[in-house]
Amino acid sequence: MKRVLLVIIAALCALAAASFGGCSPEDEILRAWKREHNYYAEPGGYPLSIDMRGEYGGTYVFYVDGLAAGAAITVDVVDNVYFAYPSTRQLEVYNGGKFYTLSAAFEAGLLSHADLLDIQKNYNGSWNWSSSGIIKQTYLNERRESPLTPDDIVIEVYWAGYEQFVLFINAVGDSFDTAVTSESAGGVEFTYPTTQTLLFYGGYNAEESTEFNTLTWAYENGWLTVDDLLTLKHNYENGITISID
Repeated sequence: MKRVLLVIIAALCALAAASFGGCSPEDEILRAWKREHNYYAEPGGYPLSIDMRGEYGGTYVFYVDGLAAGAAITVDVVDNVYFAYPSTRQLEVYNGGKFYTLSAAFEAGLLSHADLLDIQKNYNGSWNWSSSGIIKQTYLNERRESPLTPDDIVIEVYWAGYEQFVLFINAVGDSFDTAVTSESAGGVEFTYPTTQTLLFYGGYNAEESTEFNTLTWAYENGWLTVDDLLTLKHNYENGITISID
């Protein structure tokens, strides 16, 4: 019955749009969302609205504005594309009367990898969270080499938490010896083909005055768990990188 009602709403909206120029996709989604969630009251005088963040061939990606948002930090990695939220307010997806998470929409073929990368560019709006640009600038600030710019830096991310990443970072002119290097953190072993090792970014090391630290430091200071390290090891050994832009 609910599915039939959503289809009827979509049809009525289409008729209204054709006849009167009314009932936008936002209107259709909001009406369907309220019915889907049995939401009939808007307490506190704050009406709900749809904050659209992208449309992909009839698939709409959006936030619902006007709801109370709890303080729940969430990280979602969909097809190796990174999304992070500082509250319970997360992206939702709508297509043909049905609602999806980003992951479910991707798995259903409603969003492609390219779509996810496009969504990632603007889903935060004006919020300034960690990105590759911020990481690169932090690296340059620590190195204090003025001739270099963020464009001279390349990063490869193999694990991501909320504003925390494990990565290789390379600047133009960097050189590492070709020598097998081993590292152990939390009982998890990592082996590298050169003297370059993975670095943890996201926790400040006051003793070394840096935000780029060893895996051992990150584990010993509670930034990484054994499960995190095992996930990292799997990603690193299988060449699975994460897009954080």
